[in-house]
Amino acid sequence: MPEERFRPVVGANFAWIYGDSVDETLAVAPELGFKWYLSSTAFLTFLAEYRFFFDSASDAGSAFEDGQFAYSLGFGYRF
Repeated sequence: MPEERFRPVVGANFAWIYGDSVDETLAVAPELGFKWYLSSTAFLTFLAEYRFFFDSASDAGSAFEDGQFAYSLGFGYRF
């Protein structure tokens, strides 16, 4: 088992959004969360991210103000 059962997580998500029912755009999301180890191989994760969408780098500053929070809960297994 990892020495610490509770571990903080910091990350970033970069994405390209596309599809028939959406406008194509870039998305960026800084993330914070944690992993909680249930055993040496199994863990739960919780992440909170702040997503914002923009079409070009010059739009990124104003897009940040119109972002949205997203939360996820997951289960992982190390092998």
